[in-house]
Formats: sequence, C-alpha cells, structure tokens
Amino acid sequence: RGTAVGVRSSSATGVHSAACLPPKPPVALDVPVVSRRSTLRAALLAPMAAIPGAAVAKPAKGSKEEKEFNDCLSLCAYYCMKPKGQFTKSRADCLQECKPICRDDPKAKFTG
Repeated sequence: RGTAVGVRSSSATGVHSAACLPPKPPVALDVPVVSRRSTLRAALLAPMAAIPGAAVAKPAKGSKEEKEFNDCLSLCAYYCMKPKGQFTKSRADCLQECKPICRDDPKAKFTG
C-alpha cells in the first residue's frame, strides 16, 4: 500500500468540514469612499437647498450689501472730505449727506 496524505471527511460522502477549508477573503463592498469634509459640506448645504431662492437672493436697493451703493458712498465721501481751503467735513457728516444721493442714483458721478 502507498501512503497518501489526505483530509479526512466528516461523513461517508467525502464532503470536508468547514473547519478544514481556508477562510474566504472578505467581500469588497461597492460603497464610495466619503471624506469628513464632503459629509460636513453636504450636511450644511442641505437645509439651504430646501429654501427656494436662498442662493440667488439679491441685496435690497440702497442697502450696504449692494456693491454699487458701497462704491458710490465711498467715492462721494472721498470727494466730500477733501480739504476745501480751510473747510473740511468729518466722515460722519459726509456719509449723512451721501446716503440719500447714492440711494437714489448709485451710479452718480462725482467730481472734485
């Protein structure tokens, strides 16, 4: 008789037991990798998406968020505060004068 090395089966049919088989490799899941940054961004932007028009809201006319109004106010205050002989105005006085001008016409032209 020859000596053959083999695995004993647990039953008479020759089926091997699970303990004798090598472990199966883990199954890779088809789940995309998500970073913390993208998760946080999605969590913060989700409520804004529910509000219609939130991203396209324009500032009110004559408000300090409006760029044209700010540009007008800055230029008006600059020309108002320029020394004119011995007479100069404070910035607060000039802003009080310039706000109505820029609110009515934010593209007003000023000359020194």
